[in-house]
Amino acid sequence: MATARFGSPRSWGTGDVPWVAGGMAASIDDYRRFLAMMLANGMVDGRRILSPAAIAAIETDMVGATPIAFAPDAARGARYGLGVWCEEIATDRRCGRVSSAGAFGAYPWLDRRTGRAGVFLTRASLRAVAPGVYALRDAVAAVAR
Repeated sequence: MATARFGSPRSWGTGDVPWVAGGMAASIDDYRRFLAMMLANGMVDGRRILSPAAIAAIETDMVGATPIAFAPDAARGARYGLGVWCEEIATDRRCGRVSSAGAFGAYPWLDRRTGRAGVFLTRASLRAVAPGVYALRDAVAAVAR
């Protein structure tokens, strides 16, 4: 991810730069490659970036029945994996769908059941557009391959 940066967008020069809650920004192409790598269990362009075990750990409910003190509106009802919200969880605690909702309008998701991933970006609060984002995500999942 050659374009990925962490920190405040004010430090990256002039112009509007999206700022995800964790302070990372990247080009949409780099983020697409990242999601493709996650879908391919750690492989991208024929190269292994993460092991299948690392992907499995990321996409596993790490908190079980432990109460979660705070979750963003976009992750309401979700459990926490390693850096992702587990929106759907199987009996083995593996996440069927994960997301990483940003405080400033980014909603990337990956759905193991459909083999699809995507990212929605908005300048609005994610809270304000979450119902529409979920409807679009579900419409994408329903499209026949």
